[in-house]
Amino acid sequence: MPPTKKRRQGRVGHLVRVGPHWQLRYDCAMARSRDARHWRGVLILLVVTALWGTTFVVIKETVDTLSPSVLILGRFGMAAIVLTPLALRERDPAAWRAGVHLGFWLWLGYSTQAQGLVYTTASRSAFITSVSVVLVPVVAGLLGRRF
Repeated sequence: MPPTKKRRQGRVGHLVRVGPHWQLRYDCAMARSRDARHWRGVLILLVVTALWGTTFVVIKETVDTLSPSVLILGRFGMAAIVLTPLALRERDPAAWRAGVHLGFWLWLGYSTQAQGLVYTTASRSAFITSVSVVLVPVVAGLLGRRF
């Protein structure tokens, strides 16, 4: 007995019922656009990763001529100038408290990293930063916290 074929239109492709199962089928044009979006995303991720990686070298070279505190003051000062008009639109006090709280931790992280670059290499700093992304959830799990 031949399998029954019903067709249901989907957003990404179309579903075809073959016997008791549904199969997702793509048109050639849809597959090409999906592949193009995929590779565009991969390219953007590579560019962002390259930019992130070069910041360690740039900050290391900068702390050789400027003190880390002046560097962080300049970074956060420029960010404050750019973002203040957006922040003034927010009227909710809870959002302001959350922003100040998160800003403090961001400042602390950047400050300790810049200070550490005075004493170590850019590659070691990048490695420690990358490992901390993995270690924070592990330590939080060991302390019984769930996210």
